[in-house]
Amino acid sequence: MTNRAITSDETAFTDEEFDEIYPQGIEANFWHTCRNRLIMNALSPGLLYMDVGSGRGIVTDYLFKHGVVIEGAELGDSNPMPNNTVPIHYKTNVTELPETLRLQVGALTFFDVIEHIEQPIPFLETILKAYPNVTELVFTVPARQEIWTNFDEFNRHFMRYSLPDMRRVVEALGFQVVTNRYFFQSLYCLLFAKTRFSRTDRNEQQRPPKGVVALAHGLIGHLMYWESKLLPSGWYGSSVLCIGRR
Repeated sequence: MTNRAITSDETAFTDEEFDEIYPQGIEANFWHTCRNRLIMNALSPGLLYMDVGSGRGIVTDYLFKHGVVIEGAELGDSNPMPNNTVPIHYKTNVTELPETLRLQVGALTFFDVIEHIEQPIPFLETILKAYPNVTELVFTVPARQEIWTNFDEFNRHFMRYSLPDMRRVVEALGFQVVTNRYFFQSLYCLLFAKTRFSRTDRNEQQRPPKGVVALAHGLIGHLMYWESKLLPSGWYGSSVLCIGRR
């Protein structure tokens, strides 16, 4: 399938789009439960993290509340999730934050961000020039182009990444890949089957789980976390976690 092309000025979401994609309570979804935990356990202690493209702050606030020293920057206009306490700089280009802050940052995170960028390497190089003391980059991205769906179109993705794709990006920036693994392996199997055998579109509407359903999502999320930890890193999943250091 041909990816929907968008121009660079369309990469920032509006407040309405953020609310549609990340409605209140969506952080209880199994997908966020698993991804948040995987990310938290992969980060290095002692660094100040700057999260680029924080959105409503689902991941950023989770990490902040679990002891990670982190701030966020979001180019778009969004309302943070209720009860968020993490500092997020909204309607702000991450390269234009105060120099005193930028010089303190030791790591940059991009949680499902670069798939929205047509040319990610120049984009990342520009940011790195403003953060000369960064020694770590952390990425999550949607994985495997063969499971491209209408959901990717809806979210204005340019591509889904493979492990070699992410290695090329990280090494082009002068970093050494220390972690590069798929996760959500069981979800990949479901999406692969759907793209091959079903003609119905993937549901674009995000419905926050509530009550007993939320408890079930929590259990599924933790099972998927252990699935991703225990299975070989190269087993196909619907997402990639990649970390580079220098």
